[in-house]
Amino acid sequence: MRALALGLALLVTAPARADTAPEDPGRTRYLFAPSALLLRGGEVVLSQTELVFTSVALGLGGHATVLAGSVLPALLSGANGMNLALEVKVGWSAAALVHLAAGLETVALPNVAGFYGLAVVTLGREAWNATLGAGAPLAALGTDGAPGPPLFFAAAGVRAGRHLALATEHWLFPTRPELPLVSAGALRVLAGRVAIGVGAARVAPLRVPLPWVDLAVRVGG
Repeated sequence: MRALALGLALLVTAPARADTAPEDPGRTRYLFAPSALLLRGGEVVLSQTELVFTSVALGLGGHATVLAGSVLPALLSGANGMNLALEVKVGWSAAALVHLAAGLETVALPNVAGFYGLAVVTLGREAWNATLGAGAPLAALGTDGAPGPPLFFAAAGVRAGRHLALATEHWLFPTRPELPLVSAGALRVLAGRVAIGVGAARVAPLRVPLPWVDLAVRVGG
């Protein structure tokens, strides 16, 4: 923990160019929740989430972002079944502060498979924004062949300085009251092409929040 704290302190206090604050390579998402902001055409971002999920996102022409990811430990262990997550998101700006996006997300793991359509609206800019989104199941989720529940989420992010950003998100499943409300928040440290997120997610009825760690690196564009 001391090494992590020292590393974060060095990133925050590192000299930066005076013209602009560093761009957030993880701006297309808060923690799990997507925003309607997209990567630029040719921009490539490599992410490592919760130390086990690795993904690569690519911006296409400034109006689409595609992502592919996998839980590498399970993939390398030779676990049976698929181990892949895919996302395609297209969007546009209806006004300077109004961004709209629609997308498809699929997850295929050994015991869980799901396919969702998403609609997202984001108000604001990269430095400060709020998002509302909804998702509808397009295919079965789970091994029993039952579709997953519709979902809604709300999220917001704000720059707290040249090298710091805050993010929060909340998930609701209105047709499945037995499913918990999920709330999460994170502090993101920005340094050049790198963003490091540290936070926690509260899943009722768990008394102890679940830790959140995320690393995003812009490797192209």
